[in-house]
Amino acid sequence: MIFDNLLSRLDRVKPTGPNQWVACCPAHGSKGQKLSISEGDDGRILLKCWSHNCHPTEIVGSVGLTMPDLFPENIRYSNQKPLPKGQRFMPRTILTALYQEIMIVQICADTILKMGSLNPNAIKRLTVASQRILNAIEEVTYD
Repeated sequence: MIFDNLLSRLDRVKPTGPNQWVACCPAHGSKGQKLSISEGDDGRILLKCWSHNCHPTEIVGSVGLTMPDLFPENIRYSNQKPLPKGQRFMPRTILTALYQEIMIVQICADTILKMGSLNPNAIKRLTVASQRILNAIEEVTYD
């Protein structure tokens, strides 16, 4: 769904493989198909401008989206092994979740540097990221 939303906003979209496309980069108005778009196994969208190395925030912003729009609300982890008795999460799961939330914080910081402020949805998502980071810390704290 989120992938279709992005692709519908781009020009000259062409599939190049399973879950992979090229298009014109809207951030710098290219005429050539220099933007690579791919969908990860977990539903996240990856962007790479090969012409001007545009930052993903510039790319999504130029089509009326934000960075959180590139990530599904609930990312699923399909390669989880059974947990040892009494353990709630695998360490890799916690670290992966932390990485994703840190990326949200970084995206918000980049947006503030470039635009001077965040929109209400981004502020709300940043608050969620902060809480999820705190939850991860509490999950690995042993008494």
